[in-house]
Amino acid sequence: MRWFITVGVFGVLLLATGLTWDLVAHARDSHLAAEEGVLSLDNPSHVVIALGILAAVTGFLSTAWEVLKKQASRTEARLTGLTVLVGLALAAGVGGVLAVTVPHEKDDAVDAPAVIEEQMSSAAALAVDRSRLPTDEAMALATLAWSRSGDVGHLEHHGHGDPYDGPPPEAPLSAQESADLAAQLEAAAAVADDLRDTEAAAAAGYVQSATEVPGVGSHWTRWSLVDYEFDPARPSQLLFHETKRDEPAQLAGFSYWVRSTTEPEGFAGRNDHWHQHVGLCFENGWLRRENLPSRANCAGDWINGSDLWMLHAWVVAGAENEWGVFAEVNPALCPDPRGIPDLLTCDPGGV
Repeated sequence: MRWFITVGVFGVLLLATGLTWDLVAHARDSHLAAEEGVLSLDNPSHVVIALGILAAVTGFLSTAWEVLKKQASRTEARLTGLTVLVGLALAAGVGGVLAVTVPHEKDDAVDAPAVIEEQMSSAAALAVDRSRLPTDEAMALATLAWSRSGDVGHLEHHGHGDPYDGPPPEAPLSAQESADLAAQLEAAAAVADDLRDTEAAAAAGYVQSATEVPGVGSHWTRWSLVDYEFDPARPSQLLFHETKRDEPAQLAGFSYWVRSTTEPEGFAGRNDHWHQHVGLCFENGWLRRENLPSRANCAGDWINGSDLWMLHAWVVAGAENEWGVFAEVNPALCPDPRGIPDLLTCDPGGV
């Protein structure tokens, strides 16, 4: 009988383990909620949860059966019955927490796959020109643009102060954080060595998506990487800078653009400064306007952006940023302000 009680207790522990695993999986992947159901066994944590429930119910009910067969004393029967009830209550309680806590319904931030498919097949989506992009990148942009249909609530730039004011403050790092950050930056720099010019970027699937911005450079986007989790060695955007008008642009840094309901963890430590761009209108994969409140104002692909976060990382060897590896702006990419309009300078008053 003790063996059956042990099985029941093990089932409750297994159930709690599966629940914790599932919560972590949903925290890391905001799309998971829209892609699976409560009973979906494609998620291994659901298998663990199911096994836990099975073990708990089997163990505690078997315990009750053994007591009845032996015709135990009234005291022993009551204690055993109480154990069974507590065990089953724990199993039911943990299962209830799973149903309430883990969002297996459609996430408000991202429309369900069926809705996305319907939107992408609409006349408006099909009429958008994406001919400048490779087929897979055009599909990735379309999916990103039509995966969230709600209007933008707040149009202001979401960041950490004015990026042109100077170096951002940096928090101290622990020895472990320093070691982890060094490894991440080394991995990013190794990838940068293979993407030094625009020809290499194009061969890797990146397409220019915006004109050059003072202090930032021009963004080249690989749309198929935008919707992935953060990976230092897989930037969704490259930042190129034209040093001289008659010379080809050179890689200046990376721009990570990832989907997350909250500011991403990103690099080790607390010094990676993520920001957001919302209400983006892309025509044939080219950024035309920003801060548009709704799709009605865009003739191309409109990206809501309120669940997308961007991080600039100046990881290219020989092109370090004196303001810091995660500063939003690189002063080395600011043009000489003499003789040019304020709009084209890095002067905060003209930006």
